[in-house]
Amino acid sequence: MNIVISAEATCDLDAATAKKYGISVAPMSYCVGNDCYDTVTGLAPSECYKRMRAGALTSTALINETNAAEYFENLLKQGADVVHLGFSSTLSGTYLNMAAAAESLRKKYPSQKLAVIDTACGSFGQGLLAIMAAELAARGATFEEVAFFAENHRMDICHFFIAEDLTYLSRSGRIPKILAAIGNAIRIKPLMFLDKDGRFSVAKKVLTRKKSVYELADSVIENYSGEHGLIIVGHADCLEEAQETADRIERGLHVKPVIMEFGMMIGGHCGPGTVGAFYTGKKRGK
Repeated sequence: MNIVISAEATCDLDAATAKKYGISVAPMSYCVGNDCYDTVTGLAPSECYKRMRAGALTSTALINETNAAEYFENLLKQGADVVHLGFSSTLSGTYLNMAAAAESLRKKYPSQKLAVIDTACGSFGQGLLAIMAAELAARGATFEEVAFFAENHRMDICHFFIAEDLTYLSRSGRIPKILAAIGNAIRIKPLMFLDKDGRFSVAKKVLTRKKSVYELADSVIENYSGEHGLIIVGHADCLEEAQETADRIERGLHVKPVIMEFGMMIGGHCGPGTVGAFYTGKKRGK
């Protein structure tokens, strides 16, 4: 039986990377100003960030149960068993809708297997776990082995990042508004991470953007486990700082990170100027 590894568009993997590893990505929708798009045919992220810098507000939509069922059924009709690695349930209701859709389909496709896992991950962290699971499946692992691996290795995935303007995170409810207001006022650039529950937490308060870039890179160097050789540095319209982060990591670890651009499902909440590092670490938090 063919095993398909799946994730929502919150995994931020572009079409070429998803195709390379055979990962199926569930499309999602977002709005920039008064214009709405989906992650398959939407605007290039760079254009979205340009509009955001000009003042456009953004919003994203979760996948409802009906759309989730349609997405899964398209895979099941092809005869696949599906291991779906969902976006952190503490950040979105999408996981619950995907899980409910899967439950409704199991009776209709009794000879096939469909697992929906709350990864407590997001963005390229979710994408990295999907890549690891896809590589395991490609090596001949069974459905149960792949699902077990994803469930038991999700806490190995580290997400650390810095944001240029904390207003975006507060606007979407990811951090308290008072923290964003104070941080922006005194120009604090905190190093943040996703904790074991998939929630945003502050690892360290840094006073300048330059130092925050160094702290981001150094946190990877200190915590990298080497379990998987892929380190992803993500950015939202700030390639130069992403490259600086990647170069510092490479000097410290002799591992060359891959630089990718955040899609709008994540970038729309973090805002332009965000840089993040995603990798397998010795510990999830700070």
